[in-house]
Amino acid sequence: MQYITSRLSDELCCVAGDEVRGASNMDDDDVLTLVQRSVTDIIPTPEDSVHTTQVSDLLLHEFCALASGQPVDFRGEVHQLARKFKGTKSAFPEVWSSHDGWTAGDPATLEDFLRKCPPDVGFDIEFKTQDGRFSTPEERQVLLSCTLDVLRQHGLSRPIFFSSFDPDCCIDLKAAQSQWPVLFLVYHDTEHPDNRRKSLQAAYELASEHDFAGIVCDTDLIVPEDTIDNSGTSPREVVPRILDAGLCLYTYGEHNKCKDSIAFQLESGVTAICTDDCETAISIVEEMTSANSSSCFNTTGPLPAVPVQISC
Repeated sequence: MQYITSRLSDELCCVAGDEVRGASNMDDDDVLTLVQRSVTDIIPTPEDSVHTTQVSDLLLHEFCALASGQPVDFRGEVHQLARKFKGTKSAFPEVWSSHDGWTAGDPATLEDFLRKCPPDVGFDIEFKTQDGRFSTPEERQVLLSCTLDVLRQHGLSRPIFFSSFDPDCCIDLKAAQSQWPVLFLVYHDTEHPDNRRKSLQAAYELASEHDFAGIVCDTDLIVPEDTIDNSGTSPREVVPRILDAGLCLYTYGEHNKCKDSIAFQLESGVTAICTDDCETAISIVEEMTSANSSSCFNTTGPLPAVPVQISC
C-alpha cells in the first residue's frame, strides 16, 4: 500500500465554494511571491518585492494562478511565485519557475486527486491549524466540514486516514465521523502552550482517552537513547504502552533515512515508517522479513500494518 501525504491546506487545497479553505496565519501555508514591475522585471529593492498571502485569503482561481509558476496579474500587480531554499547563501527568496508544460490552473484540489489517483492509493490527510496557539472551534469547523464533504462525495472507497498536530482537531475529526481513522501527530514541542503536544506520554494518554487509531511520532523522540521529554520520562518507555493498548505507532523524521534507525524501530514494534527515502526503507524491510519469516511487524492495531509508508 502506498500513501500520499496531503496537508490541508497546502498544494492539495480543499475548496468550499470558490474559496480555498485552510489554516490562517501559518508560515508554511503562505503563498510567497515577488512583486514585479513587468513580467520580466522584478522591483529592484529585494525587501520591497517580497509579498506573502495566506492561503485562506485566496479564491481558488487566485491560488491556481499564483501557484502556476508564471508571472501573473494579482490584484493590480505582477507577481511571480518564489521559494526560500535551504543551503543557499542568500536568505532572500528566489523565483520559482514552472516546469515545462505546467500552466496556470494545474495545481490540484483534493477532489482532483481523489478523482484521478488510482483507487488503491491511500491518502494520509494532515489537517493543519495555526501553530503557537490553541485553535478555535470556528477555525476547525470550517476546515473539517469542507474536507469531509469532499471525501464523502469522492473518497468513500479509498484507504484514507487523518492526522494532525492539533489535539482538538483530532478530537473533532473523531467526533465528526467514524469511517476514517484518526492519528495524532507529535514531536518534542517545548514552546506550545498546549501540554498535550509536549510529550509522547501525553500523546498516548490523549489517543487512549479519545479512541484514536494511533500516533505519528517524530523519530527524534524515540531513536536517540538519551531523550527525556516534557513528562520527565524516556519516550522509548512509552512505545510498548502504545502498542499494548492496540494503537498504531507511525514515525517520521530524519532518522527514517538511516538503516540502523529503521531497523531499531521495526524491532521495537513500530507499525509504519514515513519516509521520502523509499529505497533505503524498503531494503531494510526486505532484509528483516527475509530473516524472520514469521513477520517482524505489528499487525494487531486498528489500521492494516504498513511497514513502509511512502510519503510524497
